[in-house]
Amino acid sequence: MWRRDVVERFAVKDPASQLKLPLSPRQADVLRAVVELFIETAEPVGSRTVSKAMNQQVSAATVRNVMADLEELGLLKQIHTSSGRVPTNRALRYWIEAMVRPVTPAPEVQEQLRLAVADVRAPRRALAALASELSRMTGSAGLARAPRLEQGRLQRASLVPVGGGRLMLLWVASNGVVYHREIQLAEEPAAEDVAHLEQVLNREFIGATFDEIRARLRQDLHEMKRRYDDLLEQLVVSAATADDDVIVEGVSRVVEQPDFNTLETLRRLYEAFEDRHLLAGVLDRVAASGGLRVLLNDEIGFADTQVGMVAAPFDADGVSRGSIGVFGPARMPYPEILGLVRFASMLVERVLADHHASEDREKQ
Repeated sequence: MWRRDVVERFAVKDPASQLKLPLSPRQADVLRAVVELFIETAEPVGSRTVSKAMNQQVSAATVRNVMADLEELGLLKQIHTSSGRVPTNRALRYWIEAMVRPVTPAPEVQEQLRLAVADVRAPRRALAALASELSRMTGSAGLARAPRLEQGRLQRASLVPVGGGRLMLLWVASNGVVYHREIQLAEEPAAEDVAHLEQVLNREFIGATFDEIRARLRQDLHEMKRRYDDLLEQLVVSAATADDDVIVEGVSRVVEQPDFNTLETLRRLYEAFEDRHLLAGVLDRVAASGGLRVLLNDEIGFADTQVGMVAAPFDADGVSRGSIGVFGPARMPYPEILGLVRFASMLVERVLADHHASEDREKQ
């Protein structure tokens, strides 16, 4: 059995959680049928199809009248006068909140996710492996946002000369984030200067947050700055801009969906996947929210595109958080995907806990 605090943390939390609609039981049943048929087929849904899906407990004529009522409530819309109806964003949100519950993945599916990270030690690689597996299982894009470097504390800093006035800088943070960046200097630094500065960084800054490191590099090392002016300036820049990118796996699976069959929609999707800032901001909000989230369309920054995201936060080290999820068309099979994402998030926490325990053993 899951602990109560774990269950509450992974309950579905949505921005429109106060959505209340005065639907009768019959209206709710018809709405459920329309939404689930649309998710399955990506086609407008007619009254006869709904009647059959409800085992003809309600006649097609009655369904047609109920669908007209739902359209007046802003829950259904008719794309063409001769076609069936499709659910609106409001209908999807209502269905998700009132009718959807996460479905726990089958044991064999859980095992596939475990196997994806069985031999992976690096936290970022584990996230990428899980995002890839989520993409394969759902036919959507798998997303992950590693804990940001600035959320952790410095465990180790390394400076490695690579020639031509270049240094490889390596920051290792307490939350498992490893950041490396090549620094170009005006001239080749002396080997003893590099070694001395590395010793100072590890002596002075171990356990410091990256905000503290930035401030001290700028303000407190005047004497060192005279000696290592160019190098320290580059370190300040690297500490200020260090941040893990968004992990995106399975973009091709998303663009193959029939929902994204126009050039403008494809252009918008590719821009988001290339830029990553939009997705990073959304995933950071999920990480800060503390719960399993479903986001639709303009909640993700896609006002005119029917997209959906299911994402959950994970705890990296008791202080910093990341998030993992799935991005695809708004008509996703949410019960199954909610269960997959919830399980993947809990699995990430287990992998990170094992990683930290392994590091602690190595230090002893």
